[in-house]
Amino acid sequence: MRHFFDWTFHWMGDHPFQTGFYLLAIIASVYGNNIRTFLSIPPQKLNIWLIKSRLKSTAIQLENLTRVYKNGFNLLLYILPDILSMLMISIAFLSIMALNITIIARTLSTHVEFTRMESRVNMVLSMLSIIYSLRLFKLIIFLSRLNNFKESSHVLSARIARLSQKLEKVGVVIPTEEA
Repeated sequence: MRHFFDWTFHWMGDHPFQTGFYLLAIIASVYGNNIRTFLSIPPQKLNIWLIKSRLKSTAIQLENLTRVYKNGFNLLLYILPDILSMLMISIAFLSIMALNITIIARTLSTHVEFTRMESRVNMVLSMLSIIYSLRLFKLIIFLSRLNNFKESSHVLSARIARLSQKLEKVGVVIPTEEA
């Protein structure tokens, strides 16, 4: 097991650009919706841009919660893409895990060091496990908010009001209805 960590960190040190790409892919998979929301708003001062994107993101969360609350079909339509993507990630994870087990068994039986391909398999395995666990965590958070709908809707409404006050304090006019 020590070889797994040694070669993974050794590979990360030898390939900083690919490691950066993996980390960027993990960040994009977790915060993809927030990044899209941030980029959908026209550029302004950075602090106003961040507040507007947080306001829009919170409003979208509240809208999604109210849409799927006590409506099983909308809940299924909302959760189905996440479940299918997690299913594909888990299939890839299990297949790479099986490959990794055979690599470790071969390495232990022949007493040789890991090769580059084997260390790349370990990197992909660790990246998939991180992406899978973070997506599962986001889905669990959404379902727990849905379970406590009344509390969550009050918290999100208060956050929307607080962000709107921040924007009004800066002097930005907030449209009541967005197209």
